Amino acid sequence: MSRLRSPGVWGPVRFGRYLAALSQEGHIAVLDPEREIKIWEGQVGGRYHQPPAIALDTRIGAVMATASNDAGLKLFRINEFYCR
Repeated sequence: MSRLRSPGVWGPVRFGRYLAALSQEGHIAVLDPEREIKIWEGQVGGRYHQPPAIALDTRIGAVMATASNDAGLKLFRINEFYCR
């Protein structure tokens, strides 16, 4: 479906109808497996060896946590567009 800019960590994480993939160098891609396209790509910074964790918080909405080997724990709010 798509390539990351650097080798991926483990496998993609499912969130609703999307998949989130994180690379070893902190590149993240959101993929739509039904349409077989990448719909978003960015970089969270840091070096990684484990996939992100994604959850729905009833107070603030959806969040993604990444645990970097050199930049610490990072928490990101996910845009509600991806929560459908």
